[in-house]
Amino acid sequence: MQILDRDFVLDIPDNVSTIGIMLSGGLDSAVLLYLLAKQIHDTNSSVNLHVFCVPRPTDGSDCHTLAIIEYINIQIGHVISSYTVRGKVDMHHSSIVYLAYRDILEDKLVDCIFLGDTANPDVALPGVCPTSWPTRTEDRRLIIHQPFLTHSKKYIVALCELYNLHELVKLTHSCTVHKHKRCNECFQCQERLWAFNCNNLKDPGTI
Repeated sequence: MQILDRDFVLDIPDNVSTIGIMLSGGLDSAVLLYLLAKQIHDTNSSVNLHVFCVPRPTDGSDCHTLAIIEYINIQIGHVISSYTVRGKVDMHHSSIVYLAYRDILEDKLVDCIFLGDTANPDVALPGVCPTSWPTRTEDRRLIIHQPFLTHSKKYIVALCELYNLHELVKLTHSCTVHKHKRCNECFQCQERLWAFNCNNLKDPGTI
């Protein structure tokens, strides 16, 4: 089991009324959404939690977000106030998220926004060329929050085990090739497999 950092704290800024989160349909952003919703609920906060998703026709990530939102609202108590699809469908997935949350902030739809970016694995992944790995960098603007950026996906899997999120994991979709199944070859599929293997766990998800 990946050892969890006891000092990890999900810090919600003071004096904000609306928080946005980019939900991809994948594991990392789904866990981040769960933790945000749980903290808002547990602290009786009046903060509004607004979920944003981008349209991605290749992997259909936006097809999986509503099931994730419904599950979290049922489990925690309808903390998530709204859901909006933003972004241009004809853009590459590496650019569409950045431009979408830039527009969200420029339109002042939220006071700050959370991203589920994680660090890349520290080892090679079978069959995946390192040059094809995504670039995950820190956005230093104070209104952008990336609480997982110093942790890899193996840490996120450990959080899933800690919070017993097996049913949530089943709803998440990581593959960037297919909409409703896995290619088991792309970076995202191999990264997810690696993360569960690091924790000596079997991935309960199938999509």
